[in-house]
Amino acid sequence: MPTRALVVDDEPDLELLIRQRFRKKIKDGEYEFVFARNGQEALDKLKTDPTLKIVLTDINMPVMDGLTLLSKLDSVSRPIKTVMVSAYGDMQNIRAAMNRGAYDFITKPIDFEDFELTLGKASREQRIAGEIAAGQAELESFPFDLRDVISRAIELVEVRVAVKGLYLRQSVAPDVPLHLIGDPERLRQILINLLSNSVKFTERGGIELRVSADPESPAPGRLRFEIADTGIGIPPDDGDRLFEPPTTRKYEDAGTGLAASKQLVELMAGRVWVESEPGTGSTFFFTGQFGVQENPFERVMELTLPPVPGDFESLVAGLRILLVDSAEGNRLRILSYLRNARCTIDVLEDSTDAVALFDPGRYDLVLIDIEMQANDGYAAMGEIRRIEDAGGFVPTPILAMTAQVGAGIAEHAPSTGFTARLTKPIHRSALLEALARHAPRPRRTNWWPKP
Repeated sequence: MPTRALVVDDEPDLELLIRQRFRKKIKDGEYEFVFARNGQEALDKLKTDPTLKIVLTDINMPVMDGLTLLSKLDSVSRPIKTVMVSAYGDMQNIRAAMNRGAYDFITKPIDFEDFELTLGKASREQRIAGEIAAGQAELESFPFDLRDVISRAIELVEVRVAVKGLYLRQSVAPDVPLHLIGDPERLRQILINLLSNSVKFTERGGIELRVSADPESPAPGRLRFEIADTGIGIPPDDGDRLFEPPTTRKYEDAGTGLAASKQLVELMAGRVWVESEPGTGSTFFFTGQFGVQENPFERVMELTLPPVPGDFESLVAGLRILLVDSAEGNRLRILSYLRNARCTIDVLEDSTDAVALFDPGRYDLVLIDIEMQANDGYAAMGEIRRIEDAGGFVPTPILAMTAQVGAGIAEHAPSTGFTARLTKPIHRSALLEALARHAPRPRRTNWWPKP
């Protein structure tokens, strides 16, 4: 079954580019694209073709723009994953789209690696949701690392969290076993559904994900997950109805995610419930039973293989990165590129804050814009180097992000000590390659393989 997507854009050149880029995969039956020139044409196609469940739409179009199309998708009687496409830096419209329930966004000029990654992610989630709705979901069982599952769930919502200006925190209790046996993809889907729901209904504050041993059961591997938000809250009488199929419950905007999560939790021999107070927030709980690996470190040795040359995403997995950029669009772009790389990223807008936060050995690599408004990226890099020199520390790799080309930036390298530069607009492949090339070598081989 091919991945089918509706692409909505009034530029005919985009259709030609997509058909050319994916020519072989279209021929092999992996992808099938349908095209529309405006939101109204797209809405008509969605209403007459029930197999279309993924939409990539431009925001600025005649007749009906992308934001209006997004607001009218409620009239389509099935869940639609909507990816917004907008000009680089158009954060006002991107923010508006994400607040209205868009699944994700990509920017123009389109990075087709990011395009395909986003399309694949949406397709996988639709497939899992379809299996659940059809009652065909079954659990698999193999070893996995709980931290990896949590990280890959969070990365799916972190862009939406950043766009809304929320915080997103996580904690795992010390007595929770990290090396488990079960179905990591189904667990990840539950976390994504609940986190996405909390992000959608939270405008201020943020969300916390907490994992602990189930206090109601002493069984090894019996865990309790909590997703707490500071959102609008839920009246007490409506709590149970949240997990009913969407045709029978009041909170239609929560989508099918909560009902699907309940089914998956029950397959894991657990239960799901919510505690909430209107106007204060909600906490969603679920429990599940997992096996515990007896010799996890031996298992890691068996699973770990040398990274394949050119597999940059695996090479940068686990990196600790300090990202400094005053432009929100740039920050979100980089976060979206690294969302599948399982990096730990501290994000700052001000170079002065970056110098204050920096501590030798804390980060594997620094990404800094050298042309920040009201900030001097060169001075910050110089100060970082002075801190390292004073303590005799090995220099941390610094990648300077700039729109400059030629000798203008090169002449600054000796005094500021940046390791390499990335020219804007930054593309995903160039970013991953630069991180892999300049990351400290001991960190490159210390990555946790996906199960």
